[in-house]
Amino acid sequence: MKGFKLMDKELCLCHSGKGYEECCASFHRREANPETPLDLMRSRYSAYAKKIPAYIISTTHVTNPQYQEDLLEWSRSILEAYAHTEFVGLKIFKHYEKGNKGYVSFEAKLVNNGKDASFSEESEFIKEQGRWYYLKGIAKK
Repeated sequence: MKGFKLMDKELCLCHSGKGYEECCASFHRREANPETPLDLMRSRYSAYAKKIPAYIISTTHVTNPQYQEDLLEWSRSILEAYAHTEFVGLKIFKHYEKGNKGYVSFEAKLVNNGKDASFSEESEFIKEQGRWYYLKGIAKK
């Protein structure tokens, strides 16, 4: 999926309103690490939208239920699962940090094969050795 354009800049698909280069690009290229759970959640959403499974994998904590030892197969499954998905919106409800834990409540607007695949989640993050990781998510109705 191509990003939106603002003048000559590609808007970041995390819906921050910033250009991709000023927002998630440095995270995706591993030139920088997200400083907050919110930054990590937005950059993961953008990575799914841009089909960058290596970033999703590298920011998922090893205790996450979806974590797989076979990284190549995991990468393939991510690409396959989202091959026909458009990431059309992201709404943040709340986010906060408490020590080495962080939480982000959001709604992701997705369209998969022409059908609404949107969902809401409360995500939990953990900070280890100075880096934030996605720990787990609880679906919200």
